[in-house]
Amino acid sequence: MSDDIFDGAVDVSPTVAIITGRKISVVYERKTTDGNYGGTTCRTYVEGTVANDANEGQIAEAFASLFMPAVAAVLDQLGIGYEIDGDQIVREKIVAPTAIAMATPPRSVAPSGEQHVNAETGLRVLNAGWTEELNGPLPIWLINECRKSKVTAVFDNRGDATPQNKKPWFKEGVPRGGAGHGKDGEARAFWPPK
Repeated sequence: MSDDIFDGAVDVSPTVAIITGRKISVVYERKTTDGNYGGTTCRTYVEGTVANDANEGQIAEAFASLFMPAVAAVLDQLGIGYEIDGDQIVREKIVAPTAIAMATPPRSVAPSGEQHVNAETGLRVLNAGWTEELNGPLPIWLINECRKSKVTAVFDNRGDATPQNKKPWFKEGVPRGGAGHGKDGEARAFWPPK
């Protein structure tokens, strides 16, 4: 590198921008759901200026020029598809509700008749949509523990259980107002044997 291009000193003089005109701002917020009582919110705030003597039409155009990129930025952040039509309007691409529901495995209590019942043991799995093909078969150690403690229904939490959060792999399903087989009548938790 030659000394005339870079001599080791960098000029960092402060620059001041003077903004003239009236400030305008746009806020856009969009929420998404994971289909299981959770979700994500994304919000953007964009500022601009218009001339002090701008008429209503010019102000409306300035707002529109701020709004479109604000909406596009939020939708990009959330991974939501969109298209910009000929009038420069951002339109979300509609996703079928079934695709959204399938994004997260369901964990709610299944209505009666939809619960999985193990043919050999009679042990019921209460997660809606639970199948052995999707979630894997019930482990033998769980079946044996349920027989010993007379537990007849469980929730499968294997998808959520990690060593960090210390959640049980399975938890007893207890009817409202009923008593579980755990300490003080609580629902019994089941971890894999060590």
